[in-house]
Amino acid sequence: MRKPLATLAVLAAATAVLAACGDDNGGGSDSSVEADSGNGAGTAIEMQDFQFSPDSVDGTAGETITIELENTGNAEHTFTGEGVDEEVESGATKTVEVTLPDSGTFDFFCRYHRNMGMTGTITTGAAAPSGGDQPAPDTTSGNGGYGGY
Repeated sequence: MRKPLATLAVLAAATAVLAACGDDNGGGSDSSVEADSGNGAGTAIEMQDFQFSPDSVDGTAGETITIELENTGNAEHTFTGEGVDEEVESGATKTVEVTLPDSGTFDFFCRYHRNMGMTGTITTGAAAPSGGDQPAPDTTSGNGGYGGY
């Protein structure tokens, strides 16, 4: 009777260890995260051997985001893109600020491992509305603001 209890205890411990090592993105394969929306939370990108995780980040056009880079790989890596080129040694963590373009993407890569596919992208959506940029709809015609239609 002792052997089954010991086996059960080992299995329970192994399950707890594996659960702690799992990802925190709900178990899905989506590697995209949303960048900081001005609330100071920032974005974390892990640098593993020959890949960024996540390798796809969404941000707001014109926004400056803070990215925490953590190199969990065995090799030195870089976070290189328009206006930024930060080296991160194995086991180290560094923080960079990136100003996103007004439209399109901000592409980043590791200078050492780019040819091995160590690349990523921050995609910009529309800039946040400032509140007064668009005219109010014309409601005087009684047809929802569509003039003479």
